Amino acid sequence: MTLVLVVDDVAALAEQYAYDLKRLGGFTTRVAPGGRGALETMATDAVAGVIRDLERPGGEGVEV
Repeated sequence: MTLVLVVDDVAALAEQYAYDLKRLGGFTTRVAPGGRGALETMATDAVAGVIRDLERPGGEGVEV
């Protein structure tokens, strides 16, 4: 299955995006609350795509 990582500090939004990707697109999904968790997931799992909140405090979104 194709793994998509959803990264957002607003848990409800991240979970909704992940749910929609599973239901509508048939993707396997993982959720991370921030950049550190996203990088850890990408280091251990074969992530095909990332849905990322770019407008985060401190500019973390663009850096990841």
